[in-house]
Amino acid sequence: MALWIASIFMVWGVAPPLVGLVTDSGVWQKAVAGAVAAVYSAATHRRAETMVFARLSGKVAR
Repeated sequence: MALWIASIFMVWGVAPPLVGLVTDSGVWQKAVAGAVAAVYSAATHRRAETMVFARLSGKVAR
């Protein structure tokens, strides 16, 4: 799960410089970075959740 969260921050950190190559607006960089990070996290959430639950199978958490 921590690796998944780190990957979201990596995507969030890479997107603004790439957008900065196209535009000089800081607002667009932040908007696109937020949108890309949201789409990435939504697209990969189910896989990360499945991996965590597979690791916890058979264990009781109280």
